[in-house]
Amino acid sequence: MKIFLISLSILILTSASVVVHAATVGPNIEIAGEAFPDRQRVEPSIAVDPNNPSIIVSVAQDLRLLQFGGHRWHGVYRSTDGGVTWSSNLLPGFPGDTSPQGLSSPLHGFRATSDPVVAFDRAGNAYVAGITTNLGLFVAKYVNDGADYSFAILICSFGCADKPWIAVDNSGGVNNDNGYISFDGPHGIEFVRSTDGGQTFSSSITAIRNDGLSGVTVDPEGRVIVSGVFPSTLPQREPIEIAVSLDGGRTFDGHEIAANIVPLPRSPSLQTEASPGPHLYESTTPSRVNTSSPPSPSRAASSA
Repeated sequence: MKIFLISLSILILTSASVVVHAATVGPNIEIAGEAFPDRQRVEPSIAVDPNNPSIIVSVAQDLRLLQFGGHRWHGVYRSTDGGVTWSSNLLPGFPGDTSPQGLSSPLHGFRATSDPVVAFDRAGNAYVAGITTNLGLFVAKYVNDGADYSFAILICSFGCADKPWIAVDNSGGVNNDNGYISFDGPHGIEFVRSTDGGQTFSSSITAIRNDGLSGVTVDPEGRVIVSGVFPSTLPQREPIEIAVSLDGGRTFDGHEIAANIVPLPRSPSLQTEASPGPHLYESTTPSRVNTSSPPSPSRAASSA
């Protein structure tokens, strides 16, 4: 399970220093209200519609079913006014869902879902990924700028995935609108890709062997970058590793150690920035990043 905290340090892979960016923080906005007996919503993920920055979709573990003897399920929250007000719904298929969408969902019959993540494509479709109670991997698609549920599919059904992350190629290049999901699998960081709007996904490949806590992003040039953490018992030697694909996620190479960190049970996440650069940012939780022997700039961030 993922734990999301506000990142206190940002490692810029195109330099050897750690830079902390100041931000203006507005008031907290309650997205979904409080529900007895457990008001928590955990493991949030958020994405902005590239067609309209006023449209935001967020997902989280939603615990509103607890009051009916249920468990956690993907909550899907949407704002059309830049985050001021929000709609709140559960992903179809939840226990007790008798709607046609729910009854036809491949998630129907599962007790709970977890590890929610979301990403938009350039056409305004939102893709919501997660895992089932038996560690199956799924993705659901919302169309019309994330407003309307379209379908969900099980990518793998049993004991295959944990800690997924999702990204869509919005570069405008040859792999534009491809969808990518990384996850912790039997051999390390596993990876699947979709070239048809999420209707089907490829067989999984191992992007980084033996690592865990996956992350994936796509830079403005269309390069697919996957991250993972290699477990270590050495002090200040638990490396964050990255691998890059130049062919739309078919193959990965260029494995690099981005940083060595003090081991903490936290998930790194990747983001890219178009200008100037592109630069690749790796965000970490408040652990100490060992920069005494910084790595050379990564090929994934600096070369094709």
